[in-house]
Amino acid sequence: MLLNLVGNAVKFTADGSVVVEVRPAGTRPGGRTLVEFAVSDTGIGIPADRMSRLFRPFSQVDASTTRVYGGSGLGLAISRAIVTMMGGDIAVRSEPGRGSTFTFTVEFGPAQAPRGSSALSTVSLAGRRALLVDDHPDNLRILQGQLTRWGMLGLPAASGRQALAVATAPASPLAPPDAPDGAADGAARPDGSAVGSAGAAVPDIALLDMYLPDGDGVALARELRRLPGWDGVPLVLLTSLSASMSADDRAVFAAVLTKPVRSGDLHKVVMGLLSDGGPARVDLVPPAAAGPSLYVLMAEDNKINQSVGQAMLRLAGHRVDIVGDGRAAVDAVRRTAYDAVLMDVHMPVMDGLDATRAIRGLDGAVHQPFVIALTASVTAEDQRACAAAGMDAYLSKPVRAEDLRATLAQVVPLAGRRTDLPGGPAAAAEPPAPQEPPVPQEPPGPPGPERQPLPATEPAATEPAVVQSVPASAVAGPGASAGGTAPVLDLEQWADLGELGPEVRDVVVDQWLADCAGFPETFRAAVDLADADAVAFRAHRLKGSSSTVGAARLSGLLNLAELAGKAGSVPAPAEIAVLLAALDEATAAVTAHRTAVDVLD
Repeated sequence: MLLNLVGNAVKFTADGSVVVEVRPAGTRPGGRTLVEFAVSDTGIGIPADRMSRLFRPFSQVDASTTRVYGGSGLGLAISRAIVTMMGGDIAVRSEPGRGSTFTFTVEFGPAQAPRGSSALSTVSLAGRRALLVDDHPDNLRILQGQLTRWGMLGLPAASGRQALAVATAPASPLAPPDAPDGAADGAARPDGSAVGSAGAAVPDIALLDMYLPDGDGVALARELRRLPGWDGVPLVLLTSLSASMSADDRAVFAAVLTKPVRSGDLHKVVMGLLSDGGPARVDLVPPAAAGPSLYVLMAEDNKINQSVGQAMLRLAGHRVDIVGDGRAAVDAVRRTAYDAVLMDVHMPVMDGLDATRAIRGLDGAVHQPFVIALTASVTAEDQRACAAAGMDAYLSKPVRAEDLRATLAQVVPLAGRRTDLPGGPAAAAEPPAPQEPPVPQEPPGPPGPERQPLPATEPAATEPAVVQSVPASAVAGPGASAGGTAPVLDLEQWADLGELGPEVRDVVVDQWLADCAGFPETFRAAVDLADADAVAFRAHRLKGSSSTVGAARLSGLLNLAELAGKAGSVPAPAEIAVLLAALDEATAAVTAHRTAVDVLD
């Protein structure tokens, strides 16, 4: 039910936000509790004279919305039937042009109390103060609501500048009403709280978002630490890319939590940090692996994937060069001693498998890099093909930062013995023009997992030395079972893209939208010519970038079109209609989410 209502809200909301709220709505006989769920949006709204049609099977508010937004008209009818079976009801409030709120109630029986209890459960959070910094108003409201339920007082700030203003204001709302005027910096107030600059009350804890309109959470944390009275305040960072932080940046915080943060996890961290004798640090995510900066070559023909990969590598502290095809990758390896190569399997001129065979065929004439395959297909056959070509590992697309970090961590032992990189491993992000360096001679070292040159001929098919774990559902490619069942927008992938920064996000989204705008014409032309190879090529190109921005349903349907083209057939008219409708849905969803972020920025 929630999936259906949230999906509808996102589909019909071009600007603003979609919010899900859950609250108790009374009790029923037998100790059962009635819980109300509300899904609110700021979308197109529903005219009052069309409300009666909402819950009828195969009915739409307006027939034109079916052509624009898609849908069968069954979702709400099925949702009402399910809610009724569960002892509840469903209703809607709406205003055209302002948005809608769908609410439904469901009965639940009493829950079993968890076994055992932590000593932290005796800690009282009542009256404790928290500074909350996030540029999204819904995130702030949700955080403040969570803290309020725990008895805490939260003060929201939408930027680093606002947060510093609150922290240094003489009459800060964080100060209790009975605070004496003129208290000295660092002194204690009657309630035990510290006094900061110019008498401003110092909070007990601060929760900071990583990316803010005027900077980032790390820079803000360092500024707060310089303020009087803030030395002992636990700072908690909320981020989607915690693994890419340096050890120095991570050390500023008492805890680093990966978004979206579960209420229970946040409560556990806050309790732990504020309990008497509690830990100085509470981490729910592993720290980034320490190690030297690597010199990485990325061979990828898709400009969107190039931008995202380059941003991920630079955020992780690595130096990166970019080439657009397999032959250019071989030439680059001839000239430069790279620690690792991220090799897209499907590229023009020369694909990634042939390029890797060519690199391995160079044998000892060049330094043999650690080659990581980038592919959207992770079947056992693909794994064997990667291994046979001489690849060391593979990552499934879209590549996530934590997976990339974990795989590159295995390259560190190779780079640790190397001192001959042009410009050094810590050279500037923009490398000098490629030169012809001498063939690197590695000094002898103790026995270990040193890379042995591979023959040019294909070895016996074995699994790659490093195989990145992937979900079973990905084996047939994204959405291969039924492309339409995937979400229009994978919000986790969208969040990962946002954590690369607004500049990277905007470049990626603009390029993707431009590719989408030209896709229908070129794809239909390939179908009209019954050119199966062209169909597969067009679908493949847009599939990769669509998965990168989180357009999961579109990516799945493009995968099916690519498979059909590779099998020598072209999609039927009905299949093309479904694909193009998904394209419209995806572009609308991505545009809406980007617009919502831009408004806040």
